[in-house]
Amino acid sequence: MGSSLRNSSCSFILKLVSQDLCFLSKERHVIALETTSTISTIGLLIYVIRKYGTTVEPFADKLEQKSAQPEEVKQASIQHIQDATELEKSQQALVQKCHHLFDVHGNTAVALEVASWERLYKVHKEVKNRLCRIGCVNRNKST
Repeated sequence: MGSSLRNSSCSFILKLVSQDLCFLSKERHVIALETTSTISTIGLLIYVIRKYGTTVEPFADKLEQKSAQPEEVKQASIQHIQDATELEKSQQALVQKCHHLFDVHGNTAVALEVASWERLYKVHKEVKNRLCRIGCVNRNKST
């Protein structure tokens, strides 16, 4: 009995070891493949930069200038819009001041009209009182 247990445990251990070796080899292969592709890509980039770097530089400068021109236009349009906004705000403030000025003008016109009606009423009242006194005096003289 003991020998059969030993044989099965040995075969189990062997299977585990063989599976582990298989997994390790697969992992090493994947890591090695990734490492190889990374190294070859970096090497290719270094080669391309060394070989074509001087000819690519003017092209890259042209691309940079072309990309800078729209940025300048964008900044100019933003500045123009900000200036237009400030102008609109100042015009709105001016319109508001004009409304206040017309309100003051209207208020003074109303105040002057009220004062003129008050003077007219006082004059009318005074004339009426004088006429009444004259009329009363004339009645007293005739009687």
